[in-house]
Amino acid sequence: MGKQKWQGGWTGRDQAEAQSQTETPAEAQAEAKADAQVIAPTPGTLPTVSISASPDNMKPGDTSTITWSTTGATTADLSNVGPVEVNGTTTVKPTTSTNYTLKAVAADGAAQTGTVTVSVIGTPNAPPQPEPISAQSEHSTHTQLEILDDVAAVKGTLSSVAADARAEYEALSESAKGHIHQAINDAEMKFNVKLPAMHTLYGAEKPKVKK
Repeated sequence: MGKQKWQGGWTGRDQAEAQSQTETPAEAQAEAKADAQVIAPTPGTLPTVSISASPDNMKPGDTSTITWSTTGATTADLSNVGPVEVNGTTTVKPTTSTNYTLKAVAADGAAQTGTVTVSVIGTPNAPPQPEPISAQSEHSTHTQLEILDDVAAVKGTLSSVAADARAEYEALSESAKGHIHQAINDAEMKFNVKLPAMHTLYGAEKPKVKK
């Protein structure tokens, strides 16, 4: 709150204090920028991942040794194997061509992945290797996945509702169907709108009902 002027006016000391407490726009902007720099979190450093397999092309029944190394990671997980040391090797014996993805996670949640494919002769090719995932925080990744799950759930619910509505429509008499089409047409004309989804849901024909 600004300093209030008393009835007798400012004293010289009051004026000096007011001037010392008044910021120019440039000073205020600089202070805000400095505060933002102090408040802004420092992003974590992503771990690095290196992974290889020897051999990476083998006959059925043979084994392959997967070797990996990381920097900046505190935990690691190898797909089709489970939790592993952040640096190490393991022997695998896949029965079909398989991708092995190592996920390295730092103490602050920053994560990085790397993938190697072990091909088994005479078996179907492994799926394309997934793109490496880099994440500053697992929390943001989890949040995005939760949002996608919610969107998928909503879409599933809407699809179910539409299917139920269509089934109810199909059970109606032809006369009742005609009234529904006429109501849709009337709404389009009265409010000057187009309702193609309604026509799709309730059939392409739009018969007229005699009033």
